[in-house]
Amino acid sequence: MHRIGSGIVLVAFVGLMAGCSSPKSPDVAENPAPPSSAVNVPNPSVNAPNPAPNESKPEIPVKPNSNPTTISPNSERDRAIRIHNEPSKIKALKDSLPVIPPAQRKIPDTKGQGGWGPTTFSPRQLANNADKTLNNLTNAFADIRVHIVVPQGAGDVKLEAKIGAPTKYNVQYTVFADGHPSNYAAIANGKNRALVRASVGKNQKKITRLMSVSTRVPVSGANLASLWPSNMPQFVLNRYVTGSNSYGGLVNALISGVGKYQVYAEQRTLTYQGKIITDYRIVAQRSKANAAKLGYSQIEIVLDGERFLPLTLRTRFSPLKGAPTELDWSSRWVPDHFTSADFQIPAQASGNPTS
Repeated sequence: MHRIGSGIVLVAFVGLMAGCSSPKSPDVAENPAPPSSAVNVPNPSVNAPNPAPNESKPEIPVKPNSNPTTISPNSERDRAIRIHNEPSKIKALKDSLPVIPPAQRKIPDTKGQGGWGPTTFSPRQLANNADKTLNNLTNAFADIRVHIVVPQGAGDVKLEAKIGAPTKYNVQYTVFADGHPSNYAAIANGKNRALVRASVGKNQKKITRLMSVSTRVPVSGANLASLWPSNMPQFVLNRYVTGSNSYGGLVNALISGVGKYQVYAEQRTLTYQGKIITDYRIVAQRSKANAAKLGYSQIEIVLDGERFLPLTLRTRFSPLKGAPTELDWSSRWVPDHFTSADFQIPAQASGNPTS
């Protein structure tokens, strides 16, 4: 492993590092900044049916359980709504975001530690709320960092997600093949969805799959529970890649016994930029007895307390034989407006994509 400045780069990860950046600051809060209140999502506690993929959605209030008449002109929500309609101010907001260095290599806090404590939400409720949010998210930009430690080496990745509507988005994600990561993007233009390689080698197609944006590729909860410890960054925003939810199925499988995990939920309250915010998390961890038989494994999913957007996800996996895997996915969410160019599917280099 070679260290270059404050970033970690492995020679074997040269292809991966094309989208990476070295951190500008060694100090960052463990949890990313809370999402801006101008990111438009419904209140997940309202069990409204999700619209069909080809249906337009009415505008949804940006903040659950709030009365617009009580919001002062100088409120953070009002400021966010105003800059939401001014591209130059949106860019300034993005530029002012703190740089996210690679997530710190730390084991998630143990139960009841790090400010975490009991919550009235169950793990299933939190997971279902996360799925509902991602199914209905609009006008949102995510600045994403992924930190990877696998048997083949270590690396840092910078990704982003542009989500204009449930059928219009450009979401980057990392796929692992034999332990080697590659960057992809799921791009939907309102009609079709394409899975696109970030870099194309000899005899490789840039588009690996092209389908209708309404196509759903089922991913079972059992498969997610099995793959999550060593492939988590691929599935964080899986709803945009496959059209299918991730979190509900994953948590249901973990609770039902797949992988022999103990699963619980917690919440914490902290102060960020003078505001009191709440985070929730889902944790799944093997007991010492099961870890002795199957290998140590721990999963952490941190969600913001207003809209249940994914903020920080970690996995720590140590097989009985072989080197451990550590994966960290961190994001900051801000409001944004996009054009059709942001969701343009690239021309296929050669041949026809898999349908």
